[in-house]
Amino acid sequence: MSTPSLTDRGFQFGDGLFETIRVDRGEIQQFDLHWQRLKHGAETLGIRMPARRMLEMRCKSLAKPSTAEGESAIPAVSALKLQVTRGDTIGGYAAPESLPANVYVSIRPVALNPVFWQDGVSVRWCQQTVAIQPVLAGLKHCNRLEQVLARREWQHEYQEGLMCDTDGYVVEGTATNLFACIDGVWKTPLLDRCGVAGTMRQQILNWFEASQLPYEECRLRKADIEGASALFLSNAMIGVWPVTGLEGARFAVDSTTHTLVEQFAPTLRKL
Repeated sequence: MSTPSLTDRGFQFGDGLFETIRVDRGEIQQFDLHWQRLKHGAETLGIRMPARRMLEMRCKSLAKPSTAEGESAIPAVSALKLQVTRGDTIGGYAAPESLPANVYVSIRPVALNPVFWQDGVSVRWCQQTVAIQPVLAGLKHCNRLEQVLARREWQHEYQEGLMCDTDGYVVEGTATNLFACIDGVWKTPLLDRCGVAGTMRQQILNWFEASQLPYEECRLRKADIEGASALFLSNAMIGVWPVTGLEGARFAVDSTTHTLVEQFAPTLRKL
């Protein structure tokens, strides 16, 4: 991975986008969905994207390197981070439209705890809110200070925290998307004003559609979540985590959640 310079606009202003992509035994998972989100974000922000083929080749070279150690040197699960910034400028917010983007790719092994898929996770409500900004809604841009502040609210007693927007509507977890079964319908927060539209979230919505299960993207309040019959979290790295506790309240793990865990969790399905 190359080192960003002090003039990189990602370093200066958070002027960029990133993707965190799961790699299972050297195989990149769902690159197409990550590319689509990255491309959409670049079009929204006006960043000149490199060609997909170039980005994919760089990712694959890190995911499954040619080393003397061979296949045994490749971790079971890795997190590959692909970051694209607007480029380099010296001072000021303005940037030339023709500025070439900077690309950074890195990878790290990830230790996954099977207990979280088998027994579920415990979550809490965060005091930190997510600002409403429809232009940036859905994008995985480089300014994640709200999530950083929210994550500082607890240490080890919870596995995730749930965040609301400044109007009090539930948006997401600090690093996950949220699904709730309410009156027999799986509901997930509508992300038209803020929040990150996760690639795993999209896979789950596609799965609901293909399975002809009722689902809805809608505005949800805390009371809706607390009154749900089942909850789960999702992102590209973990797949699906059942939620069994929310600040003392207990939730059962239903058959749909069990199926989704088996379908998408790397530790249970593939490794």
